Amino acid sequence: MRLPRYISYQLSWQLKRCRWLFPFGLLLFLSYRAFNYLTSPESYVNLSVNAWDLMFVVFGNPFYVYFAIGLLFIYLVSDLLPEGKLGQLTLIRLRSRSQWWYGKVITLFILTLIYVVGFASLTGVIAQVSLPGSAEYSEQAQAFPESVNLSIQFFRKIQPPKPFLMILEELSLLFLGLFSFGLLMLIANLLLKKYYYGLIITFGILLGSYLGGMISGQPGWSKLLPSAHFTYITTQPIRQVPYLLSIVYWLVWIILAVLSGFILSKRQNHYALSE
Repeated sequence: MRLPRYISYQLSWQLKRCRWLFPFGLLLFLSYRAFNYLTSPESYVNLSVNAWDLMFVVFGNPFYVYFAIGLLFIYLVSDLLPEGKLGQLTLIRLRSRSQWWYGKVITLFILTLIYVVGFASLTGVIAQVSLPGSAEYSEQAQAFPESVNLSIQFFRKIQPPKPFLMILEELSLLFLGLFSFGLLMLIANLLLKKYYYGLIITFGILLGSYLGGMISGQPGWSKLLPSAHFTYITTQPIRQVPYLLSIVYWLVWIILAVLSGFILSKRQNHYALSE
């Protein structure tokens, strides 16, 4: 069996499962809450909102990202490892521990891309249908950027990028963060041989990351926590580190995780498997 066919099998097995219908329900629920928040009578009545605001409220809210979007994704891919009986057979036919591991990494990458792009695209459609479209920021975003999960410094001290580029920055951090957490879970499952151990460990790290973003005063070492890089702003209304530094942070995490998993996969004792 060649690597592309193995990846195709993995993707087919994952995406045909009913659990992948859950994101549709979640995005409808989050979009509904965001729409109600933006159009509530208690909101900023005299200031207009647009479709971008709904996107910022959904993908810029740390609570949503950690405890809804993030947790659901980790659950969806939680059983990529360890292999079941059928997976063991395909693994033996692949006849390479390194290709097996890289196949898992590529499968996780594609699943993460499908999840983030699909979630964002459908949320964008809902936003365009329910609120006015525009290429610029709304009056509310410009007057009170923190009300739509933008940095409190925007339009006051810093001129933000265009809304489209801003949401791309949000989604790129989300994608890299989810992929990194997924790799961490794969490594935990490699070591512990039970998928729910990796699930629990990753859930715990997500929770710890969220709580880390709430540390009062934000000491210097807190910038090493995932919470400083997973969303554009954390529970603090000001971004603590440059966006590009967060990209480097996740890339280093990914490289170290892929290499660690490769080393661990070489030590897996799979019957009739050779290099």
